[in-house]
Amino acid sequence: MKLSEFYVMLRSAMTIGNIKYKVTGFVLAVICICAQPLSAQKKVSEADTGRMVWGHSDFGGYDRATMCNRTLDEVTRQYSRIYVKDTSFESIRGNTQYMPKIPSEAVETSKKCLGRLNLDQQGAEQLWAIARIYMLIGDLQKSIQFAEKAISTGVNPNEQRDLKIKALEMYLNHGAEYLGQVYYFANSIRNEQPRNDLAVFKIDYLMAYYYYVLYNPDSVLAYTNSAITLLKKMSLEDMDSIPAIEPFSFQISVASVEGDLVREDSIIEVARSIISNWRGGIGERLLANATSGLDIKRTLYNKKLKTIEGAIWENYDSVPRPLSGKPSLFVTVNHICTTVFCDSRMNAIKRIRRTFGDSLDLVLITHTVGYAHGTGPLVPQEEARVVGKFFKEFHNLPNTLIVDESPVHKIPDGRIMRDKSPLIQMLEDINGANAIVTDKMGRVQWAGALQNEFDMRAVTAVIDRALGNVK
Repeated sequence: MKLSEFYVMLRSAMTIGNIKYKVTGFVLAVICICAQPLSAQKKVSEADTGRMVWGHSDFGGYDRATMCNRTLDEVTRQYSRIYVKDTSFESIRGNTQYMPKIPSEAVETSKKCLGRLNLDQQGAEQLWAIARIYMLIGDLQKSIQFAEKAISTGVNPNEQRDLKIKALEMYLNHGAEYLGQVYYFANSIRNEQPRNDLAVFKIDYLMAYYYYVLYNPDSVLAYTNSAITLLKKMSLEDMDSIPAIEPFSFQISVASVEGDLVREDSIIEVARSIISNWRGGIGERLLANATSGLDIKRTLYNKKLKTIEGAIWENYDSVPRPLSGKPSLFVTVNHICTTVFCDSRMNAIKRIRRTFGDSLDLVLITHTVGYAHGTGPLVPQEEARVVGKFFKEFHNLPNTLIVDESPVHKIPDGRIMRDKSPLIQMLEDINGANAIVTDKMGRVQWAGALQNEFDMRAVTAVIDRALGNVK
């Protein structure tokens, strides 16, 4: 085939639908990457001489359960990455906890892997890996069996108690499906005679955190009240060994979500009587910060938020914010951040938007940094246009966007420095908040953190209260 004929054929091959791809220069190779079923991805390479083995299928060299644990995770990713849909826009309603199911291929591979090991000769750390594998593939009886075997390796009752808490955390971290196993180990510790108050406190704290993330305030208060009762009779030395501030933090957060500043004040005073001297006075310093935050809330809560002026507005309907007639959520976003923390915040925002739809006015706030992804230097108006398009088209968030201009000054060597923009500074002054919820009359109902998906259910409860959905 002549080179000219090959070039014509290549141009023809690179016409897909009505889109033609321009080919210039000398072409060395053409690689087509297409969506294929997994079986097609496992085709044997032409370079294979018979020695290549598909990953996690030959367990001849495996001698530790942690290798099977890794196999479970890798095969799960392998068989789920193509099929698992994006859950970012799923409603929070009726979805108390999303936990992906283990593909049947990963279950079978894990069983084969464990079947090649002598499980009776595995060390203590390996026993935890076995317990986790059996938990995830659905054999809870064997999972408990190996967790208890791992616990029995503790050299004394105190160490065994700590290992029971480790087991409890393992099941708790994997979601509501395993709460039966969580209560099994929790009750085992609670029923010990004499009871170990430090261990029981740790259980109460872990359970309070779990239910706060799901935002079940009744359960949060039940576990934190139990923990605080234990704190009241502890020595300072014992108290210093545990996160004694946390039960009060959870209760303050619940009171703030409910807009009950009187109860919040009462909680701080109770805390001050118990943990002021915690960890060399750290307790008092944290409570002073909480008091300062409460003072700021008193000046804000149920007060009408001033109409936001200045800044640059994108995806804007020319109606001043906050709106009248519907609640609003104002939340900061970062158009240049690519970390998992920013992804988590965006996912939380998307799920809140899907949950409330048009009944909530969602307003995004960012600040100028002088550029956006894939651009050179931009003046504020140019940056605002690019950022507005980014959130509308890439994140599918066509909501009103406020782009607050960051003050700029030059240092002697000519470099440009940017200070915090006025809106961002105002939010940070409210005890480090990055989000505000207003009610239908534009009155502030809450100011606090919407940093990630852990925060979204508490924020959802605030919005429900602003909508009048609270029973």
